[in-house]
Amino acid sequence: MAEHAVVDSPRDAEAHEIISLAAFANKDYRTAATEAHAVIALGGVPSWNQVYALYQNADAYTAQLRSLEEYVKAHPTAPEGQFLLGVQYLTTGYASQSHDHLVKAAELSPKDKVLQEMLKSAGSQAPLAPNPSEGSEAQ
Repeated sequence: MAEHAVVDSPRDAEAHEIISLAAFANKDYRTAATEAHAVIALGGVPSWNQVYALYQNADAYTAQLRSLEEYVKAHPTAPEGQFLLGVQYLTTGYASQSHDHLVKAAELSPKDKVLQEMLKSAGSQAPLAPNPSEGSEAQ
């Protein structure tokens, strides 16, 4: 039903949030991140109260968050995983952990204006492009 709501009303942030959380629960992190991106662009990062109102089960959410954390460990260069984990940490009140993942996502997706705005409003900025001298000294 949320997918139909988005077709009928593409600026409905709540419908995008429902799709994002459903994809998150199904480990479709690319779709979850895309929809979370839409939610943020339309109305900002959802609060834990908004997410919990949809879940009604903190244990289920926590298990799905742990699965996402494992995905990010296994795929550290996947921007969708970094972004989604950063958003989930921000939603649950873990701002410092969120920051690290959002900065990494911004490094991996430097043209993402929504992400750059999120970082700017948080008082931080990610590099706009990777520094080519990084890594060459480490060898």
